[in-house]
Amino acid sequence: MINAGGLIGALIQGGLNSVAEGRLQNALGSGGLGQVGDILGNALGNKSEGMGTAALGGVLGGLVGGGGGLGGMAKGGVMAALGMLAVNALKDYMAQQAADPAQASDAQLTAGLREPMNEQEQEKVQNIALLILKAMINAAKADGQVDQEEMERITGRMQEGGAQEDELAFLRQELASPMDMDSIVGAAGGNLQVAAQIYAASLLAIKADTPAEQAYIQELGEKLGLVEGARGEIHKMLGV
Repeated sequence: MINAGGLIGALIQGGLNSVAEGRLQNALGSGGLGQVGDILGNALGNKSEGMGTAALGGVLGGLVGGGGGLGGMAKGGVMAALGMLAVNALKDYMAQQAADPAQASDAQLTAGLREPMNEQEQEKVQNIALLILKAMINAAKADGQVDQEEMERITGRMQEGGAQEDELAFLRQELASPMDMDSIVGAAGGNLQVAAQIYAASLLAIKADTPAEQAYIQELGEKLGLVEGARGEIHKMLGV
């Protein structure tokens, strides 16, 4: 099984473009997710505040501290960072989820803020990570198909970071596949929390400085069902 979370971290750390890591660090700063403990405490219930603080510490250690390698990035909490972005962008929606303890617990799992407790939850987390990974690669094609030179550059960086052969094969297959936004949107299944994570990750995958990329991210947000306010909050946190 590929380490989807680790691959996402490696792509953010420099595999796709030069701005992704800086954007995530911007979100982790005082102007973005610096108040994540309060956000999580209000949105997901009081017990989640400690989880948020611990996860944030892991993210800061793994990203700002410069932790490298696929395993290190996964342990650093890249998925938790994306989850916290989603929670912050969907504060009102998440507050409604908190009214039901079962929904709140599921929201914490989906946001990467608690460990899976069984195989079913582990599979769910893995599927979300795979979907986010595919969404990032799909977004990278917004300006056109990734050519062979670019593909080799990306996979080369991943190999340097410790990617295994099955993970490199997965990346090559996804990079070579035609762009398919509808399959990404369909796999999100109308879950706004997952949708916000996909949207944030897609913004990390592109610079969004060309008409094609801007049109892609606009269409993606609309098809995912994210209201303009939530999309705007994600842009603000990432400094886009």
